[in-house]
This record gives sequence, structure tokens and C-alpha cells, in this order.
Amino acid sequence: DRAVYATPEAIAATDRGRAFAEGRYDDFIPDYDRHATAARMRSAVLDAAAAAPGELSVLVSHGGVINTLFSDILQAPSPFFFNPAYTSVSRIAVTLSGRLVVQSVNETAHLG
Repeated sequence: DRAVYATPEAIAATDRGRAFAEGRYDDFIPDYDRHATAARMRSAVLDAAAAAPGELSVLVSHGGVINTLFSDILQAPSPFFFNPAYTSVSRIAVTLSGRLVVQSVNETAHLG
């Protein structure tokens, strides 16, 4: 419902920014449905893999939902476990059975 994007740096000194830094994600995004978000992201990855079997697919998203997908795959306790760099690359392999396998998280070598 926001009209502008707020960078993590811009919100760092706000109540929401402090909630994020302290791991109080319910205060950071009170209406965030972690499970529904992970399901949507998982579905998007599976749809892309099904549309081009055996090929490389590139999907683009915001860091928060990428965190949610990766925490779901890895069964991490927090929906936000890494701070994605701007334009970082994270890779997931999709097996023939539809299992998602994390291959890399937050690659930034292309930025150097």
C-alpha cells in the first residue's frame, strides 16, 4: 500500500527498521503471511521450471520474499535470514520430482 519504495538504509533508524534489525519480524511487517508467500514463490519457481524443462530460468523478486522462499526450502526458523545485496543472484535447482534444492545464496561476484 506504499507509493514509494523505502530502502533498508532509509528505514534503519525507524521503529520498523529497529524491529527488523532485532529480528522482531511480526513488528516489522505485522500482516506478513510467511506461509502464503513461500507457497506463491515456490509455485512461481515450479511453473518456470515446467515451462522450460532442463533449461535455465531467471526470476526476479525482492529480497524479502527471496528470503522467505529460501527459509522455507531450508526450513530455517526465521523468514529473513540473510541480507540480500542489491542485484545479488541466488540459485535453486528443481529436480524432476519437483524438489527445490538451494545451490547458492546472495552471489555478488558479478557486481565487482
